[in-house]
Amino acid sequence: PVGALLARHRWLSAAKTVVRGKQVWFWLHMGFQVAGFAVFVVGFAFAWEFLPGIGLEPTGGVAGKAHQVLGTLVMGLAVLQLVVGFVRPAPDDKKLRPAWSKTHDVLGRGSVLLAWVTVYLGIYIGHASPSYRLSYAWWLAPAAAVMGLLIAADVTLTVARARQERAGYAEAAPGDEVPFLRQAVGSLGVQGTQAAEGQKDVGSSAGV
Repeated sequence: PVGALLARHRWLSAAKTVVRGKQVWFWLHMGFQVAGFAVFVVGFAFAWEFLPGIGLEPTGGVAGKAHQVLGTLVMGLAVLQLVVGFVRPAPDDKKLRPAWSKTHDVLGRGSVLLAWVTVYLGIYIGHASPSYRLSYAWWLAPAAAVMGLLIAADVTLTVARARQERAGYAEAAPGDEVPFLRQAVGSLGVQGTQAAEGQKDVGSSAGV
């Protein structure tokens, strides 16, 4: 989710720092996403190998089966999202880039939402399982706290961006890697220069 937030709120990065042809936010986004995927693969493999029966006991029921199905689905979506991320078309490809951006966005949001549901189902069946009896206090509270912080950060930044857009300072459009602040300042500079030249012309014609 942190990597997704970095991409969603890349408008915060007004620096011109570029590394290997990409802005810093892009590399941070990719780094967090790849690291998160690696951790997910380890957790998925551990559960598949060492916890094959959890959730399938009588206490698990539908929740246990749903946890396994959703976990496998999220893994598939994560792999697909990773592949989509690496085969992105060029930013100036007006034919493919919009469709790719929409697909990447929908896959990302869907993966995160399903992953959260899977986590909470896992906590529930781990608590209900007579073999594990996981404590809600040790598992549910931290998960809820992290989710709450991420949601609060996203809402706060979304509101801040809306305010800046109304003021003309935020990013011009999704997918545009140039912060709108620089575009706006540049536009104002050009308009100011043109206005000054116009005033000079008027002054010259008036004999001033």
